[in-house]
Amino acid sequence: MVEIIQGNVVKKFHCEKKQSVLEFLRESGYMVSAVCSGNQTCGKCKVQILEESPMPNDREHQFFSSREIEEGHRLSCAHQIRSGMRIKLEENQTYQSLTNFELPNSFELDKKNSKGYGVAIDLGTTTVVIGLVSRRTKEIAQVISFLNPQSSFGSDVISRIEASKQYGVEVLRELILDEIRKGIEALCELEKIRVFEITDFVISGNTTMLYLLQGYDPRELAVAPFRVSHSEYAEYDASTFFSKKWRGTVRIFPCISAYVGGDIVSGLYAFGEELEESQPACLLDLGTNGEIVLMNQNEMICAATAAGPAFEGAGIQSGIGGISGAIDKVRFDGKEVVYSTIDQADPIGICGSGIIDVVAEGIRIERIDKTGRMAKGDLCLCEEPKQIVFTQKDIREVQLAKAAIAAGIKVLAAHAEITVDQIESLFIAGGFGQYLNLQHAGTIGLIPKELIGRSRTIGNASFAGAVKALFDLNYEENLEEIREKCAYIELSSEKTFNGIYIQEMGF
Repeated sequence: MVEIIQGNVVKKFHCEKKQSVLEFLRESGYMVSAVCSGNQTCGKCKVQILEESPMPNDREHQFFSSREIEEGHRLSCAHQIRSGMRIKLEENQTYQSLTNFELPNSFELDKKNSKGYGVAIDLGTTTVVIGLVSRRTKEIAQVISFLNPQSSFGSDVISRIEASKQYGVEVLRELILDEIRKGIEALCELEKIRVFEITDFVISGNTTMLYLLQGYDPRELAVAPFRVSHSEYAEYDASTFFSKKWRGTVRIFPCISAYVGGDIVSGLYAFGEELEESQPACLLDLGTNGEIVLMNQNEMICAATAAGPAFEGAGIQSGIGGISGAIDKVRFDGKEVVYSTIDQADPIGICGSGIIDVVAEGIRIERIDKTGRMAKGDLCLCEEPKQIVFTQKDIREVQLAKAAIAAGIKVLAAHAEITVDQIESLFIAGGFGQYLNLQHAGTIGLIPKELIGRSRTIGNASFAGAVKALFDLNYEENLEEIREKCAYIELSSEKTFNGIYIQEMGF
Protein backbone atom coordinates (compact mmCIF):
# COMPACT_ATOMS: atom_id res chain seq x y z
CA MET A 1 0.00 0.00 0.00
CA VAL A 2 1.01 3.61 -0.60
CA GLU A 3 -0.28 6.39 1.65
CA ILE A 4 -0.72 9.88 0.22
CA ILE A 5 -1.20 12.89 2.48
CA GLN A 6 -2.52 16.17 1.10
CA GLY A 7 -3.63 18.75 3.64
CA ASN A 8 -5.91 16.98 6.10
CA VAL A 9 -6.82 14.23 3.65
CA VAL A 10 -5.07 10.86 3.81
CA LYS A 11 -5.71 8.18 1.17
CA LYS A 12 -4.27 4.72 0.59
CA PHE A 13 -3.64 3.07 -2.76
CA HIS A 14 -2.36 -0.26 -4.05
CA CYS A 15 0.72 -0.04 -6.27
CA GLU A 16 0.67 -2.91 -8.72
CA LYS A 17 2.93 -1.91 -11.60
CA LYS A 18 6.38 -0.54 -12.15
CA GLN A 19 6.21 3.22 -12.66
CA SER A 20 7.62 6.46 -11.30
CA VAL A 21 6.15 8.21 -8.30
CA LEU A 22 5.06 11.00 -10.69
CA GLU A 23 3.19 8.58 -12.97
CA PHE A 24 1.59 6.87 -9.96
CA LEU A 25 0.37 10.22 -8.60
CA ARG A 26 -1.08 11.19 -11.99
CA GLU A 27 -2.98 7.93 -12.27
CA SER A 28 -4.23 8.30 -8.70
CA GLY A 29 -5.77 11.68 -9.53
CA TYR A 30 -3.16 14.05 -8.08
CA MET A 31 -1.79 16.97 -10.05
CA VAL A 32 1.96 17.51 -9.72
CA SER A 33 3.67 20.08 -11.90
CA ALA A 34 6.23 18.55 -14.27
CA VAL A 35 7.49 21.27 -16.61
CA CYS A 36 10.16 19.01 -18.15
CA SER A 37 7.75 16.07 -18.64
CA GLY A 38 9.54 14.00 -16.03
CA ASN A 39 13.11 14.33 -17.31
CA GLN A 40 14.60 15.46 -13.97
CA THR A 41 15.62 18.88 -15.31
CA CYS A 42 13.04 21.37 -14.00
CA GLY A 43 12.84 20.45 -10.31
CA LYS A 44 9.11 21.24 -10.17
CA CYS A 45 7.67 17.81 -9.32
CA LYS A 46 8.72 17.97 -5.68
CA VAL A 47 7.17 15.71 -3.05
CA GLN A 48 8.10 14.70 0.49
CA ILE A 49 8.49 10.96 1.05
CA LEU A 50 8.09 10.40 4.78
CA GLU A 51 8.62 6.63 4.82
CA GLU A 52 10.56 4.33 2.46
CA SER A 53 12.34 7.39 1.12
CA PRO A 54 14.86 6.41 -1.63
CA MET A 55 18.44 7.62 -1.73
CA PRO A 56 18.71 10.98 -3.53
CA ASN A 57 20.46 11.18 -6.87
CA ASP A 58 22.96 13.83 -7.99
CA ARG A 59 20.27 15.92 -9.72
CA GLU A 60 18.25 16.21 -6.52
CA HIS A 61 21.19 17.76 -4.67
CA GLN A 62 20.89 20.66 -7.16
CA PHE A 63 17.25 21.28 -6.26
CA PHE A 64 17.15 20.59 -2.52
CA SER A 65 19.12 21.77 0.49
CA SER A 66 20.81 19.20 2.74
CA ARG A 67 18.05 19.70 5.28
CA GLU A 68 15.33 19.10 2.68
CA ILE A 69 17.09 15.93 1.49
CA GLU A 70 17.22 14.73 5.08
CA GLU A 71 13.49 15.43 5.49
CA GLY A 72 12.67 13.22 2.50
CA HIS A 73 12.10 15.81 -0.22
CA ARG A 74 12.55 14.19 -3.64
CA LEU A 75 11.70 14.65 -7.33
CA SER A 76 8.71 12.43 -8.02
CA CYS A 77 9.93 11.72 -11.56
CA ALA A 78 13.29 10.40 -10.32
CA HIS A 79 12.15 7.37 -8.30
CA GLN A 80 10.02 4.28 -8.66
CA ILE A 81 6.90 3.91 -6.54
CA ARG A 82 7.02 1.12 -4.02
CA SER A 83 4.82 -0.32 -1.32
CA GLY A 84 5.18 1.23 2.12
CA MET A 85 5.82 4.78 0.92
CA ARG A 86 4.10 7.66 2.73
CA ILE A 87 4.05 10.66 0.41
CA LYS A 88 3.16 14.18 1.46
CA LEU A 89 1.97 16.61 -1.23
CA GLU A 90 1.32 20.33 -1.23
CA GLU A 91 -2.32 21.18 -0.68
CA ASN A 92 -4.65 21.27 -3.67
CA GLN A 93 -4.51 24.42 -5.76
CA THR A 94 -7.28 26.87 -4.99
CA TYR A 95 -9.11 28.97 -7.54
CA GLN A 96 -7.67 32.45 -7.89
CA SER A 97 -10.32 35.17 -8.04
CA LEU A 98 -9.48 37.86 -10.59
CA THR A 99 -10.53 41.48 -10.95
CA ASN A 100 -9.82 44.44 -13.26
CA PHE A 101 -11.40 42.87 -16.35
CA GLU A 102 -13.26 45.27 -18.62
CA LEU A 103 -15.72 44.34 -21.32
CA PRO A 104 -14.80 45.56 -24.81
CA ASN A 105 -16.94 48.52 -25.85
CA SER A 106 -17.29 47.63 -29.52
CA PHE A 107 -20.25 45.23 -29.47
CA GLU A 108 -24.02 45.23 -29.47
CA LEU A 109 -26.22 43.53 -26.89
CA ASP A 110 -28.48 40.89 -28.40
CA LYS A 111 -31.87 42.08 -27.10
CA LYS A 112 -33.52 38.78 -28.02
CA ASN A 113 -31.18 36.80 -25.79
CA SER A 114 -30.47 38.99 -22.77
CA LYS A 115 -31.45 36.63 -19.97
CA GLY A 116 -29.39 34.24 -17.92
CA TYR A 117 -25.64 33.91 -17.90
CA GLY A 118 -22.81 33.10 -20.27
CA VAL A 119 -19.39 31.62 -19.57
CA ALA A 120 -16.19 32.85 -21.23
CA ILE A 121 -13.10 30.62 -21.06
CA ASP A 122 -9.49 31.27 -22.03
CA LEU A 123 -7.89 27.83 -22.17
CA GLY A 124 -4.17 28.50 -21.84
CA THR A 125 -1.30 26.04 -21.88
CA THR A 126 -0.32 27.14 -18.37
CA THR A 127 -3.34 28.98 -16.94
CA VAL A 128 -7.09 28.65 -17.45
CA VAL A 129 -9.36 31.68 -16.91
CA ILE A 130 -13.14 31.26 -16.57
CA GLY A 131 -15.59 34.13 -16.29
CA LEU A 132 -19.31 34.11 -15.46
CA VAL A 133 -21.03 36.93 -17.35
CA SER A 134 -24.52 38.34 -16.82
CA ARG A 135 -26.28 38.65 -20.17
CA ARG A 136 -28.80 41.03 -18.63
CA THR A 137 -26.38 43.58 -17.15
CA LYS A 138 -23.46 43.00 -19.54
CA GLU A 139 -21.18 42.67 -16.52
CA ILE A 140 -18.61 40.07 -15.55
CA ALA A 141 -20.05 38.64 -12.36
CA GLN A 142 -17.13 36.42 -11.30
CA VAL A 143 -13.75 35.42 -12.74
CA ILE A 144 -11.40 32.68 -11.53
CA SER A 145 -8.14 31.23 -12.81
CA PHE A 146 -6.24 28.02 -12.10
CA LEU A 147 -3.27 26.04 -13.33
CA ASN A 148 -4.05 23.88 -16.34
CA PRO A 149 -4.01 20.32 -14.87
CA GLN A 150 -2.33 19.05 -18.04
CA SER A 151 0.81 20.83 -16.74
CA SER A 152 1.62 17.58 -14.95
CA PHE A 153 2.54 16.27 -18.43
CA GLY A 154 4.83 19.21 -19.31
CA SER A 155 4.80 22.98 -19.71
CA ASP A 156 4.51 23.43 -23.48
CA VAL A 157 2.30 22.22 -26.30
CA ILE A 158 4.90 19.77 -27.65
CA SER A 159 5.06 17.95 -24.31
CA ARG A 160 1.24 17.75 -24.28
CA ILE A 161 1.23 16.29 -27.78
CA GLU A 162 3.82 13.71 -26.70
CA ALA A 163 1.73 12.90 -23.62
CA SER A 164 -1.36 12.38 -25.78
CA LYS A 165 0.62 9.83 -27.82
CA GLN A 166 1.78 7.99 -24.71
CA TYR A 167 -1.34 8.13 -22.53
CA GLY A 168 -4.11 8.80 -25.06
CA VAL A 169 -5.96 11.97 -26.05
CA GLU A 170 -8.94 11.05 -23.88
CA VAL A 171 -6.82 11.12 -20.69
CA LEU A 172 -5.74 14.72 -21.31
CA ARG A 173 -9.23 15.70 -22.51
CA GLU A 174 -10.96 14.40 -19.38
CA LEU A 175 -8.33 16.04 -17.18
CA ILE A 176 -9.10 19.54 -18.47
CA LEU A 177 -12.84 18.98 -18.92
CA ASP A 178 -13.19 17.86 -15.32
CA GLU A 179 -11.34 20.92 -14.02
CA ILE A 180 -13.40 23.27 -16.22
CA ARG A 181 -16.61 21.69 -14.92
CA LYS A 182 -15.45 22.19 -11.34
CA GLY A 183 -14.46 25.77 -12.10
CA ILE A 184 -17.85 26.61 -13.58
CA GLU A 185 -19.61 25.01 -10.61
CA ALA A 186 -17.41 27.07 -8.26
CA LEU A 187 -18.41 30.25 -10.12
CA CYS A 188 -22.08 29.34 -9.77
CA GLU A 189 -21.63 28.87 -6.04
CA LEU A 190 -19.93 32.26 -5.74
CA GLU A 191 -22.76 33.95 -7.66
CA LYS A 192 -25.45 31.83 -5.97
CA ILE A 193 -26.99 30.62 -9.24
CA ARG A 194 -27.66 27.18 -10.72
CA VAL A 195 -25.69 25.77 -13.63
CA PHE A 196 -28.75 25.44 -15.88
CA GLU A 197 -29.09 29.27 -15.84
CA ILE A 198 -26.02 29.33 -18.11
CA THR A 199 -27.07 29.36 -21.77
CA ASP A 200 -23.79 29.91 -23.59
CA PHE A 201 -20.17 28.76 -23.22
CA VAL A 202 -17.46 30.39 -25.36
CA ILE A 203 -13.93 28.93 -25.37
CA SER A 204 -10.76 30.37 -26.88
CA GLY A 205 -7.29 28.88 -26.66
CA ASN A 206 -4.28 27.85 -28.69
CA THR A 207 -4.64 25.20 -31.36
CA THR A 208 -3.22 22.30 -29.34
CA MET A 209 -5.38 23.06 -26.30
CA LEU A 210 -8.52 23.23 -28.47
CA TYR A 211 -7.59 19.97 -30.24
CA LEU A 212 -7.25 18.15 -26.91
CA LEU A 213 -10.42 19.72 -25.54
CA GLN A 214 -12.42 18.44 -28.51
CA GLY A 215 -10.77 15.02 -28.45
CA TYR A 216 -8.79 15.41 -31.68
CA ASP A 217 -5.40 13.73 -32.09
CA PRO A 218 -2.89 16.64 -32.16
CA ARG A 219 0.11 14.78 -33.61
CA GLU A 220 -0.18 16.49 -37.00
CA LEU A 221 0.46 19.84 -35.30
CA ALA A 222 3.99 18.82 -34.27
CA VAL A 223 5.22 17.46 -37.62
CA ALA A 224 6.02 19.41 -40.80
CA PRO A 225 4.12 20.67 -42.74
CA PHE A 226 2.10 21.32 -39.51
CA ARG A 227 -1.32 20.61 -40.99
CA VAL A 228 -4.43 21.75 -39.12
CA SER A 229 -7.41 19.55 -39.99
CA HIS A 230 -9.73 21.07 -37.35
CA SER A 231 -9.26 24.84 -37.49
CA GLU A 232 -12.86 25.88 -38.10
CA TYR A 233 -15.34 27.42 -35.69
CA ALA A 234 -17.25 24.65 -33.88
CA GLU A 235 -20.43 24.29 -31.82
CA TYR A 236 -21.52 21.56 -29.38
CA ASP A 237 -24.46 20.92 -27.13
CA ALA A 238 -23.43 21.49 -23.51
CA SER A 239 -25.28 18.33 -22.46
CA THR A 240 -22.92 16.17 -24.53
CA PHE A 241 -19.79 18.28 -24.11
CA PHE A 242 -19.83 18.93 -20.36
CA SER A 243 -22.65 17.11 -18.55
CA LYS A 244 -26.05 15.60 -19.35
CA LYS A 245 -27.76 18.00 -16.95
CA TRP A 246 -26.22 21.15 -18.45
CA ARG A 247 -27.99 23.27 -21.06
CA GLY A 248 -26.90 25.69 -23.73
CA THR A 249 -24.32 25.80 -26.52
CA VAL A 250 -20.54 25.41 -26.39
CA ARG A 251 -18.76 27.54 -28.99
CA ILE A 252 -15.09 27.02 -29.90
CA PHE A 253 -13.04 29.78 -31.54
CA PRO A 254 -11.42 29.00 -34.92
CA CYS A 255 -7.63 28.83 -35.36
CA ILE A 256 -5.28 30.26 -37.99
CA SER A 257 -2.45 27.71 -37.95
CA ALA A 258 -0.86 25.02 -35.81
CA TYR A 259 0.79 27.64 -33.59
CA VAL A 260 -1.44 30.70 -34.03
CA GLY A 261 -4.68 29.60 -32.47
CA GLY A 262 -8.10 30.68 -31.34
CA ASP A 263 -6.61 32.79 -28.56
CA ILE A 264 -5.06 35.15 -31.14
CA VAL A 265 -8.26 35.19 -33.21
CA SER A 266 -10.03 36.12 -29.97
CA GLY A 267 -7.57 38.91 -29.19
CA LEU A 268 -7.93 40.36 -32.70
CA TYR A 269 -11.70 40.06 -32.39
CA ALA A 270 -11.66 42.04 -29.13
CA PHE A 271 -9.13 44.74 -30.09
CA GLY A 272 -9.14 44.66 -33.89
CA GLU A 273 -10.81 48.05 -34.26
CA GLU A 274 -8.17 49.69 -32.09
CA LEU A 275 -5.40 48.09 -34.15
CA GLU A 276 -7.05 49.36 -37.34
CA GLU A 277 -7.14 52.91 -35.99
CA SER A 278 -3.40 52.97 -35.22
CA GLN A 279 -1.79 51.17 -38.19
CA PRO A 280 0.90 50.03 -38.60
CA ALA A 281 0.08 48.23 -35.34
CA CYS A 282 1.35 45.09 -33.67
CA LEU A 283 -0.40 42.68 -31.29
CA LEU A 284 1.99 40.64 -29.12
CA ASP A 285 0.70 37.83 -26.91
CA LEU A 286 3.26 36.93 -24.25
CA GLY A 287 2.11 33.37 -23.72
CA THR A 288 3.89 30.06 -24.21
CA ASN A 289 4.02 30.42 -28.01
CA GLY A 290 4.71 34.17 -28.16
CA GLU A 291 2.35 34.95 -31.05
CA ILE A 292 2.72 38.20 -33.01
CA VAL A 293 0.30 39.87 -35.44
CA LEU A 294 1.24 42.90 -37.54
CA MET A 295 -1.49 44.96 -39.21
CA ASN A 296 -0.52 47.39 -41.97
CA GLN A 297 -2.71 48.93 -44.67
CA ASN A 298 -5.58 46.71 -43.44
CA GLU A 299 -3.58 43.55 -44.12
CA MET A 300 -2.53 41.19 -41.32
CA ILE A 301 0.43 38.85 -41.08
CA CYS A 302 1.12 36.66 -38.06
CA ALA A 303 3.72 34.29 -36.62
CA ALA A 304 4.47 32.19 -33.56
CA THR A 305 7.91 32.56 -32.03
CA ALA A 306 8.24 29.39 -29.89
CA ALA A 307 9.33 31.67 -27.05
CA GLY A 308 8.63 28.96 -24.50
CA PRO A 309 6.86 29.33 -21.17
CA ALA A 310 9.58 31.30 -19.31
CA PHE A 311 7.35 34.36 -18.91
CA GLU A 312 4.68 32.15 -17.34
CA GLY A 313 7.16 30.90 -14.74
CA ALA A 314 7.91 27.52 -16.30
CA GLY A 315 11.56 26.60 -16.74
CA ILE A 316 12.53 29.16 -14.08
CA GLN A 317 13.83 27.60 -10.85
CA SER A 318 11.51 29.60 -8.54
CA GLY A 319 9.03 30.43 -11.29
CA ILE A 320 5.25 30.17 -10.92
CA GLY A 321 2.21 31.55 -12.70
CA GLY A 322 0.46 34.78 -11.75
CA ILE A 323 -1.20 33.41 -8.63
CA SER A 324 -1.56 34.66 -5.06
CA GLY A 325 1.88 34.96 -3.49
CA ALA A 326 3.76 35.34 -6.79
CA ILE A 327 6.41 38.06 -6.74
CA ASP A 328 5.18 40.45 -9.43
CA LYS A 329 7.41 43.51 -8.95
CA VAL A 330 11.09 43.73 -7.99
CA ARG A 331 13.48 46.62 -7.33
CA PHE A 332 17.08 46.54 -6.07
CA ASP A 333 17.74 49.32 -3.56
CA GLY A 334 21.42 49.08 -2.68
CA LYS A 335 21.88 45.65 -1.14
CA GLU A 336 18.19 45.36 -0.35
CA VAL A 337 15.69 43.57 -2.59
CA VAL A 338 12.31 45.31 -2.57
CA TYR A 339 9.41 43.29 -3.98
CA SER A 340 5.65 42.99 -3.95
CA THR A 341 3.45 39.92 -4.32
CA ILE A 342 0.03 39.35 -5.83
CA ASP A 343 -2.63 39.85 -3.13
CA GLN A 344 0.18 40.93 -0.76
CA ALA A 345 0.45 37.26 0.23
CA ASP A 346 3.59 35.53 1.51
CA PRO A 347 6.02 34.96 -1.42
CA ILE A 348 5.94 31.48 -2.93
CA GLY A 349 7.72 32.11 -6.25
CA ILE A 350 8.18 34.63 -9.04
CA CYS A 351 5.87 35.22 -12.03
CA GLY A 352 6.46 36.75 -15.48
CA SER A 353 6.44 40.46 -14.63
CA GLY A 354 8.74 39.84 -11.66
CA ILE A 355 11.10 37.82 -13.86
CA ILE A 356 11.41 40.74 -16.28
CA ASP A 357 12.00 43.15 -13.36
CA VAL A 358 14.78 40.98 -11.89
CA VAL A 359 16.69 40.83 -15.17
CA ALA A 360 16.26 44.56 -15.89
CA GLU A 361 17.31 45.53 -12.37
CA GLY A 362 20.24 43.09 -12.53
CA ILE A 363 21.40 44.83 -15.71
CA ARG A 364 21.00 48.26 -14.05
CA ILE A 365 23.18 47.42 -11.05
CA GLU A 366 25.63 45.51 -13.30
CA ARG A 367 25.05 42.10 -11.72
CA ILE A 368 24.15 40.92 -15.24
CA ASP A 369 26.30 41.95 -18.21
CA LYS A 370 25.36 42.43 -21.86
CA THR A 371 26.01 38.76 -22.66
CA GLY A 372 23.70 37.61 -19.86
CA ARG A 373 26.51 36.47 -17.57
CA MET A 374 25.68 36.86 -13.90
CA ALA A 375 28.34 38.08 -11.47
CA LYS A 376 28.57 36.98 -7.82
CA GLY A 377 26.35 33.91 -8.13
CA ASP A 378 22.59 33.53 -7.83
CA LEU A 379 20.34 36.45 -6.94
CA CYS A 380 18.47 35.70 -3.71
CA LEU A 381 15.14 37.53 -3.63
CA CYS A 382 14.03 36.28 -0.23
CA GLU A 383 14.90 33.65 2.39
CA GLU A 384 11.66 33.37 4.35
CA PRO A 385 9.11 31.85 4.44
CA LYS A 386 10.61 30.20 1.36
CA GLN A 387 13.92 30.73 -0.39
CA ILE A 388 13.37 32.27 -3.81
CA VAL A 389 16.40 32.65 -6.08
CA PHE A 390 17.15 33.67 -9.65
CA THR A 391 19.91 31.69 -11.33
CA GLN A 392 22.24 31.86 -14.32
CA LYS A 393 20.12 29.20 -16.03
CA ASP A 394 17.03 31.36 -15.47
CA ILE A 395 18.70 34.27 -17.28
CA ARG A 396 19.48 32.02 -20.24
CA GLU A 397 15.82 30.95 -20.40
CA VAL A 398 14.77 34.61 -20.48
CA GLN A 399 17.33 35.36 -23.21
CA LEU A 400 15.98 32.57 -25.41
CA ALA A 401 12.40 33.74 -24.95
CA LYS A 402 12.93 37.47 -25.42
CA ALA A 403 15.23 36.97 -28.43
CA ALA A 404 12.60 34.88 -30.20
CA ILE A 405 9.94 37.55 -29.70
CA ALA A 406 12.17 40.47 -30.67
CA ALA A 407 13.34 38.62 -33.81
CA GLY A 408 9.76 37.74 -34.70
CA ILE A 409 8.71 41.39 -34.61
CA LYS A 410 11.60 42.38 -36.90
CA VAL A 411 10.91 39.62 -39.41
CA LEU A 412 7.21 40.52 -39.65
CA ALA A 413 8.06 44.20 -40.07
CA ALA A 414 10.40 43.30 -42.95
CA HIS A 415 7.61 41.23 -44.55
CA ALA A 416 5.32 44.27 -44.34
CA GLU A 417 8.12 46.36 -45.92
CA ILE A 418 8.33 48.72 -42.95
CA THR A 419 10.91 49.28 -40.22
CA VAL A 420 10.20 48.55 -36.55
CA ASP A 421 10.39 52.29 -35.90
CA GLN A 422 7.41 52.81 -38.24
CA ILE A 423 5.11 50.71 -36.03
CA GLU A 424 2.73 53.20 -34.45
CA SER A 425 1.31 51.04 -31.64
CA LEU A 426 2.28 47.85 -29.83
CA PHE A 427 -0.54 46.09 -27.95
CA ILE A 428 0.84 43.64 -25.39
CA ALA A 429 -1.55 40.87 -24.34
CA GLY A 430 -1.06 38.17 -21.74
CA GLY A 431 -2.19 37.31 -18.25
CA PHE A 432 0.64 39.21 -16.56
CA GLY A 433 0.28 42.30 -18.79
CA GLN A 434 -1.35 44.37 -16.07
CA TYR A 435 1.79 43.98 -13.91
CA LEU A 436 4.35 44.47 -16.71
CA ASN A 437 6.89 47.31 -16.43
CA LEU A 438 7.22 48.46 -20.04
CA GLN A 439 10.51 50.27 -19.38
CA HIS A 440 12.00 47.05 -18.02
CA ALA A 441 10.63 45.09 -21.00
CA GLY A 442 12.55 47.51 -23.23
CA THR A 443 15.70 47.27 -21.08
CA ILE A 444 15.96 43.50 -21.54
CA GLY A 445 15.10 43.72 -25.25
CA LEU A 446 11.75 41.95 -25.03
CA ILE A 447 10.20 44.84 -26.93
CA PRO A 448 12.10 47.29 -29.17
CA LYS A 449 13.19 50.34 -27.17
CA GLU A 450 11.81 52.68 -29.82
CA LEU A 451 8.33 51.23 -29.14
CA ILE A 452 8.29 51.64 -25.35
CA GLY A 453 6.39 54.93 -25.53
CA ARG A 454 3.97 53.49 -28.08
CA SER A 455 3.21 50.31 -26.14
CA ARG A 456 0.08 49.49 -24.20
CA THR A 457 -0.76 46.45 -22.09
CA ILE A 458 -4.26 45.07 -22.68
CA GLY A 459 -4.32 42.14 -20.25
CA ASN A 460 -5.92 38.86 -21.26
CA ALA A 461 -7.11 39.66 -24.79
CA SER A 462 -8.14 36.06 -25.42
CA PHE A 463 -10.54 36.16 -22.49
CA ALA A 464 -11.84 39.59 -23.57
CA GLY A 465 -12.71 38.20 -27.00
CA ALA A 466 -14.54 35.25 -25.48
CA VAL A 467 -16.62 37.69 -23.40
CA LYS A 468 -17.38 39.81 -26.46
CA ALA A 469 -18.61 36.73 -28.37
CA LEU A 470 -21.31 36.19 -25.74
CA PHE A 471 -23.02 39.35 -26.97
CA ASP A 472 -22.12 39.73 -30.65
CA LEU A 473 -24.97 39.20 -33.11
CA ASN A 474 -22.60 38.23 -35.93
CA TYR A 475 -19.78 36.53 -34.04
CA GLU A 476 -19.33 33.54 -36.38
CA GLU A 477 -18.99 35.68 -39.51
CA ASN A 478 -16.68 38.12 -37.72
CA LEU A 479 -14.40 35.35 -36.46
CA GLU A 480 -14.19 33.70 -39.86
CA GLU A 481 -13.32 37.03 -41.49
CA ILE A 482 -10.38 37.46 -39.09
CA ARG A 483 -9.18 33.90 -39.70
CA GLU A 484 -9.23 34.31 -43.48
CA LYS A 485 -7.65 37.76 -43.41
CA CYS A 486 -4.61 36.82 -41.30
CA ALA A 487 -1.71 35.37 -43.34
CA TYR A 488 0.61 33.04 -41.42
CA ILE A 489 4.41 33.25 -41.70
CA GLU A 490 6.44 30.19 -40.60
CA LEU A 491 9.50 31.75 -38.93
CA SER A 492 11.55 28.55 -39.03
CA SER A 493 11.45 28.82 -42.83
CA GLU A 494 12.61 32.44 -42.87
CA LYS A 495 16.28 32.74 -43.88
CA THR A 496 16.82 35.89 -41.83
CA PHE A 497 15.21 34.70 -38.59
CA ASN A 498 18.11 32.71 -37.07
CA GLY A 499 20.61 35.51 -37.64
CA ILE A 500 18.35 38.12 -36.05
CA TYR A 501 17.52 35.72 -33.23
CA ILE A 502 21.19 35.36 -32.31
CA GLN A 503 21.72 39.12 -32.51
CA GLU A 504 18.82 39.70 -30.10
CA MET A 505 20.14 37.22 -27.51
CA GLY A 506 22.25 39.78 -25.67
CA PHE A 507 21.16 42.71 -23.55
